[in-house]
Amino acid sequence: MLTGLWLAASFLANPLAAQEPVFSDTRGPNSPHAHERMQALTALARPELLASCRALLAAKDSQAADLVLAIDVLGRERDKADISLIAPCIVHAEPEVAEAAMQALRGYGNSALKVIEGLGPDVIDAPTRRKVQEQLLKDHIHACCRRDQAVNPYQLDFDSRYDELFSVQVDLLPIMLGLLRESLPVVRQDLGGVYFNRRYYYGLAASSEPEFISYGALAVAALGRRWPEVLRREVWDLVDTQPNANSNYYGGQVREPVTREICYFFARNGRAEHLLKMVSDLDNSTRWTQDRGFTATVHCEIAACLMAGNGDLVQAAERLDSALELVDATGLPAASQARFLRARLRLARGDESAALRDIEESVEASAEPMLLISVDSAFKPLAGERRFQVVLSYLELVARRAPEHARPFKRQDR
Repeated sequence: MLTGLWLAASFLANPLAAQEPVFSDTRGPNSPHAHERMQALTALARPELLASCRALLAAKDSQAADLVLAIDVLGRERDKADISLIAPCIVHAEPEVAEAAMQALRGYGNSALKVIEGLGPDVIDAPTRRKVQEQLLKDHIHACCRRDQAVNPYQLDFDSRYDELFSVQVDLLPIMLGLLRESLPVVRQDLGGVYFNRRYYYGLAASSEPEFISYGALAVAALGRRWPEVLRREVWDLVDTQPNANSNYYGGQVREPVTREICYFFARNGRAEHLLKMVSDLDNSTRWTQDRGFTATVHCEIAACLMAGNGDLVQAAERLDSALELVDATGLPAASQARFLRARLRLARGDESAALRDIEESVEASAEPMLLISVDSAFKPLAGERRFQVVLSYLELVARRAPEHARPFKRQDR
C-alpha cells in the first residue's frame, strides 16, 4: 500500500515542478492593475516620477486612480507650471479626481486664480469656474485673517493691515459680505455675551455655527475701512434678543474676533454701548481669580479695546499701568504686550522718548515679542531713531523662526 502511494506521488511530482506559473508578472507602469502601477510610479526617481505624473495628466485615457496619484504628487511639488495640467481635472467625471484637483489647486493659493481665469470654456464651464474661484478667494481671506490674528492679536488698525487681503485683483466685497451674513445670527448672540458660554460650557452637542465669527476680524475691519456704508447697512440694526446669561463663568463672556471688530465699528460711529458692555464683561472675568498673569492679560485686552474703539485713552493708560504692576517683574507675556500698547499710547500723545523706551523694554521682556512693531504705522515717528532700527533688525531675526503664517506681511513697494 505504501509503495503504491510513493509511486503515485513520484509520477505527479515532476509535472507539477515543471509547470509554468498560471499568472504572468504584470508589475510595472503599464500593469492593468492600479495598485501595481502606483507601486511602479512611487519607485521611480524624483525627476522620472514628476515626468510620469505630468504625462498621465496630459494623456486622454488615464484612469481615475492614476490621475488621483499624479495630482497628489504634483500638488505637493507646488510647481506653478503644473497648475494648467491640474486645473482641467476639476471637471472630471470621477468625483475623486475632481476632489483631488480642487484640493491641489487650493494648495497653490492665489497662484491658481489667474490660471483658472485663463482656461477656455472648452476646458471648464462657467459655473465650475465660479465655484473654484470662490473657494480660492475664501481660502485667501481665511489665510489673511489668520495672519492678522497671529501678528495683530489686539486687532489694532494700521496703514498696511489690508495689503495682503487686497493683493488679489478681484472684488472681494461679495464674498466677504456672504461670510458676514452667514455669521450674523451668532454675532447677535455674542453681542449679548452668551455665544461663548453656550459653545464652551453648554455645547456638548456638535455646533453648527459658522466658523467665520472666530477668524474673520480682518475682513470685517476691511469692510469698515473701504465700504463703511455697506457694513453699516448690514450690522447697524443688530440687537441682542436674549438676556445676558450672568453666571459664575465670567470667563465665557469674551467676545469673538468678528464681534469685537463690529463693536469697534459701532464705537467709532457714535454707538459706544456695545464696546462698554464688552469691556464690562471682560472686567467681570477677573472677579473670581487671583491669577496675576490672567488679570494682567485682561487689563491689556481692555486697554486695546478702548484704543481700537476710540474710547477713553486715560482709562486705557491706567489699565496698562495696572497690568505692569502685576507682572512687570515676572517675565510673563502680558508685561511685553502692556509695554507695546503703552508705547502706542505715548506716541499718540507725542512722547517719543518714553515710547521708544517702552518698545525696547517690550522686546527685551519676551522671547516672542510683538512682531507687529515692524509693520505698525503708529511707530513711523521713530523710523529715524537708530535705537528703533536696532529693534527692527532684531525683530527680523525673530520673524525668521516664526511659522510663515505668523510673520508680518510686507509689500515689496513699501
